[in-house]
Amino acid sequence: MILIAENRFGRAEYDPNLKHVFYTFTGRINVGLAKEVCKKVISFSKDHPVNASMADLSLATGTFTGLQEFLVSSYFPVMIERGLQGHGIVLSNDIFTQFAAKSLVQKMGEFTIHTFKSAQESKEWMQEITGLRQAS
Repeated sequence: MILIAENRFGRAEYDPNLKHVFYTFTGRINVGLAKEVCKKVISFSKDHPVNASMADLSLATGTFTGLQEFLVSSYFPVMIERGLQGHGIVLSNDIFTQFAAKSLVQKMGEFTIHTFKSAQESKEWMQEITGLRQAS
């Protein structure tokens, strides 16, 4: 794994074999810090193909609706243009996080975003949609 970005709220790592980006966010949702991590991934994707991504919010609480405008109008359009095929979101039991994720799925329309209860489920789905498997 290649570390792309890290701050006190989250981190993004890249698997060069699968061409997947894995985000991990911990604690109370911080829109500014999340956006900072996402912007670094956009920059990184200029030179590294990304065909699937996952945001693990299982240890996060609160809403990220304040981040949605950036995701819908800036982040996802660029990433989709560069080859992103799907995005998985691993949810916590926090009702606000779940609501924000459902709202994002609706706003993105035809682009494939799925929610999951575990990172493993999301990783398996990412491998399915991209046709790639983890090397044994």
